[in-house]
Amino acid sequence: MNIQFLDITTIKKDEVNMEYTSIDSNTSHCSDQSTFGRLSTRYDYVTKSITGDDDYPSDACQPWLHYNMRVGNIQVDQTVIAQQLVRAPIVEADLGKFSSVAAPFKLFDIPHPSKVGMRLRHACIEGPEVGVYHRGRLIGDTVINLPDYWDNLIDAETITVSFTPHTYYQELFVKSIEWGKRINVMNNTGGGIDCSYIIYAERKDVNKLEVEYREETNNAD
Repeated sequence: MNIQFLDITTIKKDEVNMEYTSIDSNTSHCSDQSTFGRLSTRYDYVTKSITGDDDYPSDACQPWLHYNMRVGNIQVDQTVIAQQLVRAPIVEADLGKFSSVAAPFKLFDIPHPSKVGMRLRHACIEGPEVGVYHRGRLIGDTVINLPDYWDNLIDAETITVSFTPHTYYQELFVKSIEWGKRINVMNNTGGGIDCSYIIYAERKDVNKLEVEYREETNNAD
């Protein structure tokens, strides 16, 4: 008897549709057929079938491996590990339900860059808009040029600018904003300019954020 099985440790994406058949077996009835039966609502562990016995019947069907699987609900005791994409319209966690593109809060968690055995965790600041920022240092100049990619990204009418003067007292203000591309800065004292700046603007390539909405409404765009 010579039965050929698929080794899942070496499976490649382009091999998913390959047919693996028993060479010396009459297995024409062993096509990839739909399952049937009654639905079980119990949270039981999946059985593992072992078919490597020496006396495995030559006329038996080889097992099918679930490359794609459909279940009604799934309960995980500990960890879900995904090699690629996890897609879900709604995710439910201890903090409540949220869409797959939103969360109660957003974190990054990385190995600590300077302390052995430690990790570093930060949270994102939140606000009632989908915004972007640009920051930098202005020394001896009166013009801040905004990034080229802001042209079709932000609403120029929403631009706000904050300054942090350095070295000496300065009364800085925005004299004008030209076409959403450059910001002209003035020092009301008539002196030079040495400052840090941060500029915020709201994105226009996405819908405005609906800050308050009814619980049953799906606000994910």
